[in-house]
Amino acid sequence: VGLPLPNYVCHIMIEESEQPDSIGELYIGGPGVFQGYLNYGTNPEDSRLVELDGKMYYRTGDLAKIVNGELVHLGRRDFQVKIRGQRIETGEIETIILRTCRKQLNACLVVAKNDQLIAYVQTRESDLTIEQQIKEICSQYLPSSISLFAVVVLERFPLNANGKIDRARLPSPEPHTVALPVNHTPETELEFELQTLWCRLLKVDNVPSNINLLTLGANSLHFMLATNHYCRQWLSNQPQVDFSIFFRQMTISQHAQLLAAHAQTTLTTTTVSRCSASHLTEGPASFAQEGIWLDEQMRFQGEKDSLPIYHMIYAFRASSINNESRVVLSRLRSSLQLVIEKHASLRSSLYMSHDQQNKLIQCIRPLTSIDEIVVESWIKNDDGLFKIIADEETNQFHLDISKGRVFRCHLIRYFDHSSDDVLIFKLHHLVFDGTSETLFFNDLHEAYMTGQLAIVPNDTITYLDYARWERTLDMLYALSFWKENLKDYQMFELPYDQRLLSKARTGSGSTVVVQDFDADILLTYASRQEVTLFQLCLAIYYTFLFKLTSSEDLIVGGLVANRIQPGLDSMIGMFVNLVPYRFQIEPRETFQELVRRVQHLCHDVVSHAYVPFQSISKLIESVNGISTTIDIETIQDRYPFDTDLELVHIDLPVKMTQFDLSLSFKHILSRNTIRCSFDYSTNVFESSTIETLAKRFQQLITQILCDDQRPVYEFSLLLENEHQILRNLNPS
Repeated sequence: VGLPLPNYVCHIMIEESEQPDSIGELYIGGPGVFQGYLNYGTNPEDSRLVELDGKMYYRTGDLAKIVNGELVHLGRRDFQVKIRGQRIETGEIETIILRTCRKQLNACLVVAKNDQLIAYVQTRESDLTIEQQIKEICSQYLPSSISLFAVVVLERFPLNANGKIDRARLPSPEPHTVALPVNHTPETELEFELQTLWCRLLKVDNVPSNINLLTLGANSLHFMLATNHYCRQWLSNQPQVDFSIFFRQMTISQHAQLLAAHAQTTLTTTTVSRCSASHLTEGPASFAQEGIWLDEQMRFQGEKDSLPIYHMIYAFRASSINNESRVVLSRLRSSLQLVIEKHASLRSSLYMSHDQQNKLIQCIRPLTSIDEIVVESWIKNDDGLFKIIADEETNQFHLDISKGRVFRCHLIRYFDHSSDDVLIFKLHHLVFDGTSETLFFNDLHEAYMTGQLAIVPNDTITYLDYARWERTLDMLYALSFWKENLKDYQMFELPYDQRLLSKARTGSGSTVVVQDFDADILLTYASRQEVTLFQLCLAIYYTFLFKLTSSEDLIVGGLVANRIQPGLDSMIGMFVNLVPYRFQIEPRETFQELVRRVQHLCHDVVSHAYVPFQSISKLIESVNGISTTIDIETIQDRYPFDTDLELVHIDLPVKMTQFDLSLSFKHILSRNTIRCSFDYSTNVFESSTIETLAKRFQQLITQILCDDQRPVYEFSLLLENEHQILRNLNPS
């Protein structure tokens, strides 16, 4: 290129961590640099116009370096992409494809979309094998962690007015053009069995043996269920298995290799016996139960206006297909009796021991009269329904854990039969968690339809057995992880409207909806990044908190299923554990790079998540502990009930919350939407504050999905009216 023209200045902006040999992007300043775009005026946010030392510079997108005092052009930065933290020159890939397939191709263009590489090619003549050839060429050239997502064959490339390829008009790959891995069929009997298992878990017809399972929608719960199956089927003689090992190896082929080599490979984190049936009716409470009981006593029981924060409410309309069927009270009572007899947790009580140890004890009780558990009410109109729901939500005396009243069902009917019957189920969180919900309603459906439930084998473990077993775990190694992870942490400050001196709360809360997303948008993005929906949403929340608080050291609380033993996946009980996800933001990294680090963090946390939260929380030097959490929940808003009856979920407004601020993503399956909302404590936040936060968060998600290659610090939480104020203050 040589030297700059007179009156022009050139800067080479070097990112030291990324470019060797003083290579950087070329910025040009001088009289020819324009101030904005036609019909748009000055646009200070446009990434191509940058102000340096009070002067406007144009980002050329060209890579250059200085050799012997002159500028040397080295290509376009636009075509140098970063995939999962690795820089890739798309031009080099194009050259290799054209050189190798020069007889078949006229042209080739490789682009990066949503962290995936796509090759667009123009062939000389029809060739059905060209896609496979290109895929094999790229598999030899690209890093093993990156593959060509798709090959798109075009008759001709779309061109713009200047005769250049118009990248914006390149078509998206059709589903059939997605490049599947080579030799994706099972090669061994073990791989075939694993493929059958994963097809069942993911509810698909085929799972290629060497495709990343996350790209097909697998999440941590799927891996947990698969690992439990592995333990029962192939690892029955092994001690406790750390399922995060299978999470890190994310293909069926890799899982098969791990299982085949389990006799020679260390797959364990502790050396303890498996949980076994004891047939005891009394024993220590689980760590999860202790945590809830203590939290309820310390934070919510002391306030006169305290709400039953750990009572879980499920409300449904019993919708009839022919508009004639109703819930039969006698069948409902007998069905619930069968469910309660099967699951000992639903007839358990908890109390403090009277000895010097002062421990929380759980006791399995015989079933009392079902009439006390199932009640019936008749109403005239919806006003009566709303009053009953409000009472169920706020009445602390419906359940009494010390007497074994941990479950209640309320059947509500209309006098004139003008509307469907309503069923409200109320359970104490001490004996019930999110995974228990599906188990409960599936059993209720079977019992109501058939009048019976499958006989439970005599050697089946109970929740009491689990609580005794988990106290045999050696947690020293995991505790050392948490000590190191949380060392020197200083809690960041949320924008509270009211600061309380203690962590006591009434539990009163509310919610503000951010947005209802088309589920495919977030799920497809997560799949292409090869991360779970939780990992993606957590990365977005870290970015939001960083921009909101300016803190680079963040902790967000998250729930883990914690059903780490075979047999626990079919048991109703409280297993969930709250763990702190500590993450340190690097402002100059792109969002894609941040997501990758969040994924690694989640793997590390899952490996040590069996340590009870009350032990972990002692390591957090904060009066109020974890102030904000994130929750990803799949909502099955319809359950089958009878031949012509189904339970349709009634969406209840949030009136209680355990934390100051919680970000919630609810995947509503029947509508294929993901509802994003903030649940907040009305003790510390005004509704107007959360409404503004919701608008900022919605704006951030839009920015990230549009351009995830931007450095984190460049994202903005400013709303349009705030931008206008800044423009008015600085019109130049």
